[in-house]
Amino acid sequence: MVLTGAGGVGKTSLAVRWLRSLEEFHPDGSLFVDLGGGRSQPASPNGVMEYFLISLGADGGKISSDSEQRSALFRSLTYSRRMCVLLDNAGVCCTIL
Repeated sequence: MVLTGAGGVGKTSLAVRWLRSLEEFHPDGSLFVDLGGGRSQPASPNGVMEYFLISLGADGGKISSDSEQRSALFRSLTYSRRMCVLLDNAGVCCTIL
């Protein structure tokens, strides 16, 4: 799902409320990150992935700096989990077909 609108209208609040109301459908938890799309220095994809991996229990000292390896580890750690991922403040709008 994608929520769009002007800043300050309550998109994050709505998304978090919706996420919490559906906890039964993601019993293994949820991940939330502010991508910082409105800031001059948004979150880096590699940094976000490291945050997620550590949140999922990966040893921070053993996480590869390679983005493809991080993505593969993320997929393996979430493969059998029923989770929701909330990405807030994405700076680039995209079209979903």
